[in-house]
Amino acid sequence: MTSDRQALVVAMAHDKREIRASDVAALLGVSRQRSRAIVKEMTDAGILCKHGNGRYTYYTLVPESPDY
Repeated sequence: MTSDRQALVVAMAHDKREIRASDVAALLGVSRQRSRAIVKEMTDAGILCKHGNGRYTYYTLVPESPDY
């Protein structure tokens, strides 16, 4: 079950297609360090997919089906 925070992040990722940890920090009003922990948890749970490294990292929703 996802938390309210995760639901907000999923909604933003759906709207924007690509999100960054800084987007999550601004959305949730948390530090960038906390936002990175949140997206890592969501990536580990199979909700988000990580692309790139370092300052070029962004996240997308993991497709639920081939038709996504």
